[in-house]
Amino acid sequence: MKNTVIAIVLIISLFGEIFCQTNSDFSDPYSNWDGVTHWSKYMRYSPRYFGPNALPVPKNMNGRISENLEFRLAAEYHHHSQDPTYNAFTSLEIPIVKNRVNLEIHVVPIEFYNMDTSLRIERRTFNKEGKSTAGGDIYVNQHIQIIQNHKKIPDMALRFGLRTASGLQLRHARFTDAPGYYFDLSLGKDFLLSKTDSSRIRLYASGGFYCWHTNENDRRQNDAFMYGVGIDLLVKKTKVSLQASGYSGYIDNGDKPLVVRAKIEPTNKHKFRPYLQIQQGLNDFPYTSFQIGLIFSPLR
Repeated sequence: MKNTVIAIVLIISLFGEIFCQTNSDFSDPYSNWDGVTHWSKYMRYSPRYFGPNALPVPKNMNGRISENLEFRLAAEYHHHSQDPTYNAFTSLEIPIVKNRVNLEIHVVPIEFYNMDTSLRIERRTFNKEGKSTAGGDIYVNQHIQIIQNHKKIPDMALRFGLRTASGLQLRHARFTDAPGYYFDLSLGKDFLLSKTDSSRIRLYASGGFYCWHTNENDRRQNDAFMYGVGIDLLVKKTKVSLQASGYSGYIDNGDKPLVVRAKIEPTNKHKFRPYLQIQQGLNDFPYTSFQIGLIFSPLR
């Protein structure tokens, strides 16, 4: 009788192992998991421990807003030896009041990623597999031109940005499934390089505030100072940009990303204009990113 009971228990345990297997792994790296706390509480909501599109550094502003209706479609590759990531990128800028106010909407509609086991452990995800796809957050930005084309005072523009919680795959540390917002003020000024042609440089800088929700009970949001500087060289209908930007959170959990960008694009009046951008993460953003895209301006 005793042997029969033991055999039944072993059979039940075996079938339980077979039929209860899932993609979740609660033992690695959570050897001290209490069996009750939700898995997302173990994650660190910061750009260092999420995918490249979860908490990116917003693009640099240069004191001027876009004057035209523009649609951008691009492909991006984020190089990381443990997490190579590909994604599409789309954005739309709509003038509301010409030369004064515009609205920008952008999103990563789909992301393809392949995260290896060691990085999965470092990021504290609960899935055994690190390869899949995800849809990204929708961003809505309002740009307001405060000063423009003044002889002595630099151009000045204000940006208000909102990030929705539309991103997917939180358990793979791709998007945070939480909202955020930011605002900044940018200043910029053109300087002619030659009196005989239109070649010039533009110097600009910005400063502001970035905030996003976290998963910590005692710190429900992370507040960060946001900053950026840049220089544009405009020669023969071509613009080359060199920029540095980032933000610095107060929790200090990988929340101080700093990136540098180089970008080249034509400034002619064609409706279709290609561009190329390279971005290198210097701190808390462990990716080298390449973006190639096309700008469509139907009303130019």
